[in-house]
Amino acid sequence: MRRSWKSLCLLIGLIIVINPLLSGCSSSQSKEGGQISGQSTSIVFADAEWESIKVHNRIAGYIVEHGYGYQPIYLSGETLPLFAALSRGDVDIMMEVWTSDYPEQWKDLLKSSKVKALGSNYSAVQGWFVPAYLVEGDTERGIEPLLPALKSVQNLPIYKETFKLSPTSSMGIIVNAPRGWPAETINTEKFASYKLSTSFMLMASDSEQNLSASLDQAYSRGTAWLGYVREPSIISAGHKMLLLREEPYSEEQWKLGRACSYPESNVMKAANSGMNEKAPELLDFLQKYATTRGQNEEILLYVENESANREKAAEEWLRKNPDVWSQWVSEDVAKKIWTSLNPVPQNKKSFFGKFLSK
Repeated sequence: MRRSWKSLCLLIGLIIVINPLLSGCSSSQSKEGGQISGQSTSIVFADAEWESIKVHNRIAGYIVEHGYGYQPIYLSGETLPLFAALSRGDVDIMMEVWTSDYPEQWKDLLKSSKVKALGSNYSAVQGWFVPAYLVEGDTERGIEPLLPALKSVQNLPIYKETFKLSPTSSMGIIVNAPRGWPAETINTEKFASYKLSTSFMLMASDSEQNLSASLDQAYSRGTAWLGYVREPSIISAGHKMLLLREEPYSEEQWKLGRACSYPESNVMKAANSGMNEKAPELLDFLQKYATTRGQNEEILLYVENESANREKAAEEWLRKNPDVWSQWVSEDVAKKIWTSLNPVPQNKKSFFGKFLSK
């Protein structure tokens, strides 16, 4: 009798110990969207040093979190270290890859099979720009065209006086790309190839914010400004700019001192190949994610209006552009996102009626 009682106690004890372990194993394998064991799986975005990628990360991150149940994480860094992190799997998604700035590195990433291309986010233009009012004037602001004949980089020496920092300066100023960007070195080579050192100085920019502030100040005053811009970007958001002409891009000229236009910039998206297993449902959304230059300008103006609060800017853009992002996701996911953005019932109704009830 004692032996039977001891055996029964031992059996009960084993059940008590083993049952939670079995339950734990079962729940750890269950997955619905980004939920595993009651916790969100993290999706890591490459948060590089320029503004447009940061805000695209917040837009995609909001969709990933509220539409699919994953937890977005934004890993800050410079481009090349983030490429390495993407290849290792420390980063899952990169919303902007400027393939024209890093052509060899991009080819190497794809050859490794550790990184998957997800198509184009948008196309962009790089080069040397001036505010449009210098050439065309601005009737609304009462600005007369100061340099109506300025069309190309080759014309610049004629107009050095216009671009001087002060009346006592002897040289005009061309504002360079931010330090560390490939364009900084490219512009330095262009400057030498165009033999501008007798009439201009190439002025460094410490950051994208510094370059943007330089243009903002000149634009608000309606004064002369000449420098590197890529469109779309926070640098030119809200400003009408004109690209100075150069010889059409050719690979030969590009290798011989960059004395031609920048190559076309097709800004790509990419993911670590492990996403095929980690979150395969996100790949379809990311491949459909695509924007225009105009939409990027709008997105970046939201950032400026929100004083660089990217999360608020992303939510505001999503709230006002459901016709765009609803094309990237399924109807069920779109409803989740819209409900999160707009808890007010009438807002839900207006969206579902126009975009989802098909």
